[in-house]
Amino acid sequence: MILLQLMYNLGARKFLLFSTEVSGCTPIARSKNNGSCIELYSYASSLLNTKLNLSIDKFHKEMAGSHFVFVNLFEIMSEVMNDAASYGIEVIGEACCQTKAGGSSCLVDGSVCSNRSNHLFFDGGHPADVTNSIMGRMAYSANLTRTSGFTSETSVPPFRL
Repeated sequence: MILLQLMYNLGARKFLLFSTEVSGCTPIARSKNNGSCIELYSYASSLLNTKLNLSIDKFHKEMAGSHFVFVNLFEIMSEVMNDAASYGIEVIGEACCQTKAGGSSCLVDGSVCSNRSNHLFFDGGHPADVTNSIMGRMAYSANLTRTSGFTSETSVPPFRL
């Protein structure tokens, strides 16, 4: 909130807020749970995202003339994971690059997968370029609801402006 207020005080009026992604399903999280998602981590991300989305009404009231767009990357990533094949993604739970056991960053001299376009994640915690491209296209093409205080639960991703 402090950073948003500072930017507002400097003249910013349009803000794009991104939710967290499905933190319990990253390769680093899965490595700690025998290859399965850690639901508690994802639940925590979901709670944080809900609070952030609900805070937009407060931000909007406190910063007259401001506009906010909330991009729900959690929902986008969930959709992509649940229907990965339709997006050309074959590898969901493993990083494209070699990481230290339980680590998130690629090893400097580590190997990299031969087909980066079929991996959901590039390293232990970050989406691959193809995933970022999918998320960008989905966010850009979503219908924006321009009614303050209204969250569209029917479209992926929900946006608020």
